[in-house]
Amino acid sequence: MDSAASWNKGKGGNGYFRGSRVWDSLYAGNTTRYLRHFTFQWSASGNVAIGNSFDSDLNLHGGWERNNLFELNQVSTSYSHRPGSCKSNCGDEGNSAPDSSDWFPIWWATGLKAVKWSGSSGPNNVFYNNTLKKQLGSIEGAYVDYYDDPGRVFRFGSSGNSFKHMEYNGAPIADWAFNEQRNYTGNAGVDSSLTDNSDSLFLSNVS
Repeated sequence: MDSAASWNKGKGGNGYFRGSRVWDSLYAGNTTRYLRHFTFQWSASGNVAIGNSFDSDLNLHGGWERNNLFELNQVSTSYSHRPGSCKSNCGDEGNSAPDSSDWFPIWWATGLKAVKWSGSSGPNNVFYNNTLKKQLGSIEGAYVDYYDDPGRVFRFGSSGNSFKHMEYNGAPIADWAFNEQRNYTGNAGVDSSLTDNSDSLFLSNVS
């Protein structure tokens, strides 16, 4: 299977590892290659994704998914995992051409794109102690770290006390595409005020 597999087939896509309308479920120790996304979506809540190895993104796909935990995952997304690498059935919803954005190790549903099929991602989706890397620029480019502060609790869609859209310059972002590397901490959609000294928020010990 090559890099044209399921990484992007355009409208609808293929190869989802999908947690849709799932609650209090555990996704642990999985290894996947050349899939399009690992997703929580459509009211998925209280789930834990831990100790997985993916070369596709951890994707909050929309529909008010909330209170999910991603920790101790290893995600490395190559430059080829991007809309512009599509080779068949290409195009976005509405038959528009694929955009020139990159898909980073985390994706969050927001703006008009989310409204089209599912609505916004919901509150308090937590990322902790993951190893996330993205290859930028070209297929020979370096991999850069992403949300790489060990012990820092990143709560997406949270002000600390309630739901908060991702914002830039005081306004909600229109799309996650091209906004993936902005800093949303400091009451702009990602609460990072909490830290923890343990390896895991879910497990009592990690061997």
